[in-house]
Amino acid sequence: MSVTGMDLSTTLLDEAQRHDEDGLVEWVKGDMRELPFEAERFDATVNLFTSFGYFTAEEDNVSVLRHIRRVLRLDGCFLIDFLNPIYVAQTLVPRSERIDEETGLLIQEARSIANGWVQKGISIFNPDKEEKPRQYLEQVRLYNLDWFENNLDACSLRIDKLYGNYDGSKYDPEASPRMIMTGRAKK
Repeated sequence: MSVTGMDLSTTLLDEAQRHDEDGLVEWVKGDMRELPFEAERFDATVNLFTSFGYFTAEEDNVSVLRHIRRVLRLDGCFLIDFLNPIYVAQTLVPRSERIDEETGLLIQEARSIANGWVQKGISIFNPDKEEKPRQYLEQVRLYNLDWFENNLDACSLRIDKLYGNYDGSKYDPEASPRMIMTGRAKK
């Protein structure tokens, strides 16, 4: 069995390679909207930890699904692990802060939901120095299950099973923290 890992970030790929001491994974830099692999290369694809819904243009997010189907062999398996938007809206923690144990840096996070997106503003700074904090904005579109069902079907992918969390529990639209979709490529 061979495994390929992909990311757009050179920094994250370097970190992944550092942890892959035995060189068991082929690490590739690429954009998920245009997967840099030939058609029908894989028996399975895995998209974990809400690595989906980043793009402002709806077509870009649908393109990710299209490319998953393109690189899957017929009847190949996919897994998409996404947040449950209903649960996120009910349990969102507006503010948090913590000190990173390794670096001593203070990390402040402000979360909100606006116009169909969950947004997280991140400020990172050294509390012992007077310097401007590094600031980042992460946002993910809050796609519901209907959106996935319709767009996966349009891209010739079908959902076979739906889980509500990493323990394999059944999906409950009101109470599950995750929407973990598994399925297969179809004609």
